[in-house]
Amino acid sequence: MQTVTEFHVSPTGDDRCSGERDMPFRTLAHARDMIRHARTAGIPSPNGVTVWLHDGRHELDETFVLGPEDSGTPNAPIIYRALPGANVTISGGREIGGWTDYAGDDAAVTGIKQTSIAHLGFGESDMVGTEHVFPFELFYRGERMDQARWPNRDPEDIYSGWAHIASVPEPEQRLQFGVRVDAEQLRGWATAEHAQFHMYARYDWSDVYVGLGRVDVEAAQIHLADPTNYTIATGRRYMIRNVFSELDIPGEWHVNAREGVVSFLPPDGLEDGDVIVSRVDDLVHIDGASHIVFRDLRFEHARDAAVVVTSGDGNTIAASTILNVGGYAVRIDGGTNNRVIGCDITKTGTGGVVLSGGDRLTLTP
Repeated sequence: MQTVTEFHVSPTGDDRCSGERDMPFRTLAHARDMIRHARTAGIPSPNGVTVWLHDGRHELDETFVLGPEDSGTPNAPIIYRALPGANVTISGGREIGGWTDYAGDDAAVTGIKQTSIAHLGFGESDMVGTEHVFPFELFYRGERMDQARWPNRDPEDIYSGWAHIASVPEPEQRLQFGVRVDAEQLRGWATAEHAQFHMYARYDWSDVYVGLGRVDVEAAQIHLADPTNYTIATGRRYMIRNVFSELDIPGEWHVNAREGVVSFLPPDGLEDGDVIVSRVDDLVHIDGASHIVFRDLRFEHARDAAVVVTSGDGNTIAASTILNVGGYAVRIDGGTNNRVIGCDITKTGTGGVVLSGGDRLTLTP
């Protein structure tokens, strides 16, 4: 009886190895490429291919993309799964270390640590605009941390952490509003680089992220860098984030994109591996491939989605854990019989699973 073709991947492996259990590859991309090579060489795998992932954190440099040439068949799928008993994480994050004490005298509190992220390639231009996330999120011992913000959140009150627009100087406009904030605090905002507002400008069902343009301290007026999605109304909610002078409670962090420096007030001590920042947009993109299975895995530290499925047939994400991503856990756009089964989803920035597909003209489901 023909057995399933198997490859092994380990964070401590080497892509120059054979891919056998005792000589695993290091990267998923190399395992995918070896499956392609086997097909090109005419090596059959009538019962499919299983890529076994060994214990540990498998760190991606870029989105792991599977195209039509990577497809399995209904009776011979291509399966990526954890080796029995292994705890496997597919991560789009990078550990950051090299922390030193903040040496300035303008901090709101003591205990702030700093480190450089220049080597990660985040540019100053990435910090500008109305994107819903900055170039990365910061996680400490597996928990998402807040960017330095005002008002601060009360962990016991899910409705906390918002201020309200005090006035609108001109009706039907989207760029300016008044605040009830004292002058000394506003001066801290006025010198902030790349600060950003999260606002519900007019309606509670529509929010927007928009950069800070300038602050009129004397008039207590905010001038935004870009227009809001709806005209601004008095009494609506807002908060400001990524302001160094608001770095005042444990767990908050700030990034100076121009200098490539992160400041962090840790809830506890800092050890190697404590801090990870998300770097890869989507972890996995099944782009037109069919009969691909991901099983028994943990997906973490995506800037956007953990898994994106575009078209294709019979793809499955099963028995996996998805957390600490900036967007949806799984986004499925088109195709047929694509499934998410028995997964634990938590701590996502946008939502759980979003599905779209079918044909409205033919009523094909």
